[in-house]
Amino acid sequence: MKHQLSADWSLEYFWNTPYLEVESLQQKIIEKLRIDPKQKYLLVGSHPHCFTMGRGLQKKDGEILENLTEFDELKTQQQFPDWPFYKSSRAGGMTFHHPNQIIIYPLVNLNFVKISLPKIMFLLLESCKISVQDHLQDYVFDGNLLEVKKEPLGLWLSQGASKRKIASIGMALDHFVTCHGLALNLAFDQKVKDMLNQNYPCGLPGDTYAPLFGEGNENKRDTIAQKLVIHFTQVLSKLEHL
Repeated sequence: MKHQLSADWSLEYFWNTPYLEVESLQQKIIEKLRIDPKQKYLLVGSHPHCFTMGRGLQKKDGEILENLTEFDELKTQQQFPDWPFYKSSRAGGMTFHHPNQIIIYPLVNLNFVKISLPKIMFLLLESCKISVQDHLQDYVFDGNLLEVKKEPLGLWLSQGASKRKIASIGMALDHFVTCHGLALNLAFDQKVKDMLNQNYPCGLPGDTYAPLFGEGNENKRDTIAQKLVIHFTQVLSKLEHL
């Protein structure tokens, strides 16, 4: 399903689409943006259950960081044979995808947009935060704090002394075109819960991760995704014309 958001933005949805299929789509768009750098693309959707491994380590060689665990690729593949495992060009360590996420992949040519990749990542996280707050202010945030954190990078929900990560981000550049992006957890099915009991995505204990809802609230997905898309594209378009 494709939509035209504005004259310079193309929006396409890919709900529950296999990771490699969307990876191939990103590569095709990157080639287009090398020819026509003025156009911008936003891919919005989710993947079936899978792991992806970024090109960066979860810990730097010789570094000891509290609460970070190094990733064992072979052990993970043996423990979860029904979770496909894919290598990715994005930054960061191992992360997970599942159908009850909202994934946002922005593809823009930075030779034309003139905004840094770290800035785009921050804008994407802030847009996610604002979209969730706008939709759920009477549902989730009674005395809770939703914040974008740099270490470890992501969108975090603080509930008293408890801090839970609800959205992760990892991006890359290919010929100055951004790719990959953000994953917001809406709900965890039993398959995700079982995996998190035995795994350390991005080096963090599984119970660090939390969804916004319990199962059965998937009907909120489209509204949150739409708010996120509108906010992110509007802010980015304003910044590039400053």
